[in-house]
Amino acid sequence: MSKFADFKKWLWSDWGKPNFLTRAGIPRIVTNLVSFSLAPYISFALTLKYSSEADEQSIRLFARNPFVLLSYATLYVGTITYMFLKFSYDLKSYRSAERLSLISRGLPIA
Repeated sequence: MSKFADFKKWLWSDWGKPNFLTRAGIPRIVTNLVSFSLAPYISFALTLKYSSEADEQSIRLFARNPFVLLSYATLYVGTITYMFLKFSYDLKSYRSAERLSLISRGLPIA
């Protein structure tokens, strides 16, 4: 299997960390995406609730800025990719010479 197929299979599985939702058949990517998008929404709602009326417009403009949204999406993709690489390359199972060659190629240390 190719690495992309491995990644796709891993993405729709439980990521090696089963919980009651993944045992019920909900993929881990769904639960992770919901929590990753729910946290900023709650923060945004609380910030608007307790901010002054003069600041509400600037907070709304900041939250809808495409660069802020793109950076948050990039953070999510980077986090998912890092989790996959950490899951795929468990360096503790390699000998020291193989571990050094993996690290020199730029793979993350588990």
